[in-house]
Amino acid sequence: MPSAKYRTLFNGVVEELEVEDVDLVGRKFTWYQPNDRSISRIDRALVSDKWREYRGNLSLWALPRDVSDHCPLVWKVDASDWGPKPFHFNNF
Repeated sequence: MPSAKYRTLFNGVVEELEVEDVDLVGRKFTWYQPNDRSISRIDRALVSDKWREYRGNLSLWALPRDVSDHCPLVWKVDASDWGPKPFHFNNF
């Protein structure tokens, strides 16, 4: 667990850079100790308002872990609404 001094320094850098931590969807934690006795959210993504405006509505998903003790993170961008989808019917 990082000391309060390092957390304060990190939070100061985040504030100075004007970035924010993106909320995680799908799981609360991104790292699991092999014996599952300890869990933590140590993997994070920091973005600026300008980057959010450029990419649109983003969400950060934590997928189930497989081989690693870390969960893979995936960015998902909401697709633009192009209106109603045409209906297709194939009569074979």
